Amino acid sequence: MKNIFLFFFFFIYSCNLKTDVKQSVNDKMNLLDALLQNANWRLIDDADTSYMFFSRQGNGYFRVYQYEMDKGDSIHTRLSNITSLNDTVNWALDTVKLRLSKIDTTAATWDSKTGAFSLRKTNNNQLIFTTAEAKQIRMVKTAPIAGFLARHRDDYLKRISQKQNRKK
Repeated sequence: MKNIFLFFFFFIYSCNLKTDVKQSVNDKMNLLDALLQNANWRLIDDADTSYMFFSRQGNGYFRVYQYEMDKGDSIHTRLSNITSLNDTVNWALDTVKLRLSKIDTTAATWDSKTGAFSLRKTNNNQLIFTTAEAKQIRMVKTAPIAGFLARHRDDYLKRISQKQNRKK
């Protein structure tokens, strides 16, 4: 009787154990796509305002365009990639190589040689990007990139035209 009780105890205990389900690369990329929303983001920190546009290019690839605005045009543009290889997702962000270590619907954690980076969703229109140095950069979703760039250029040209008309 004691053996039967022990058998059922261990059987029920083992059924309640939480098992880690390994995410496939495609699952990770889909979660990343849901987090980044294939959108144009304005990065706001203490010193500068810049922009980052994430564009999914298929199952295992994102293009990430980083740029600043000056006189209605994008300047200082940089291109980075988020790619999948075997069972890992990697991001070559400027000179830092990041490897996705954890992701769910609200946050992503990236490991690097210098420490952990993270993206955390605070609402549908805002993310917090935390660097390895614990610097937090607020990311706010903006208009789609094509309309955004056209609008900024048009606004700049209107301001120039108004200044010229005032001089006359």
